[in-house]
Amino acid sequence: PSGPQDEDTEPTISKRTTTVNPDINEDGDTNYSDYQVWECNFKYSIECKDLSSYSADINKDGVVDLLDFAIWKNNSSNSK
Repeated sequence: PSGPQDEDTEPTISKRTTTVNPDINEDGDTNYSDYQVWECNFKYSIECKDLSSYSADINKDGVVDLLDFAIWKNNSSNSK
């Protein structure tokens, strides 16, 4: 029998173990440029219309959210 999760336990995301592609802008690198696209998609920023052609919904759950950011961060060359 399993009990309730410990409230202090944070969810973990494994590096490079999923089939998602964190290279949002498809330039061959997972880097700050991808973060900029995620940020624009997340905030729905009008100033970022040139980046809106890319979807930052990395895990394809229909929402651009902090989970997508976490996947990007765990796979980004900027986070190493």
